[in-house]
Amino acid sequence: MKKITYLLTLSIIFQSCMSTKFVDYNDDVFEDQQKLRITLVDRTSVKGQLVSKNETEIVLANDGGTKTIPREQISNIKIKQFSVGKTFGFAGGTLAVAGSILIIALLFAIAGA
Repeated sequence: MKKITYLLTLSIIFQSCMSTKFVDYNDDVFEDQQKLRITLVDRTSVKGQLVSKNETEIVLANDGGTKTIPREQISNIKIKQFSVGKTFGFAGGTLAVAGSILIIALLFAIAGA
């Protein structure tokens, strides 16, 4: 029983609550401190938090400091967002599976007694 509880707890803790979404440079979905992943035209990618954005460039902050990226060098932009569906869907599914396993184990224990 303890193993099932530990397994259930770990699966809820390590679940992915975030999703990524491709956006256009001109979209009005950008917010300060938002986590972005920008793919450049030379196929390299840059991750960081949004500092500022205007018509000509976007500025990201990451561990190495800030990086200014001109608009013409950007191939695509991904925004990391919190996903309510993934969070509650996965947690509900995990609870349903754990409950089913518990019921089956109890039925086997009753049948064997």
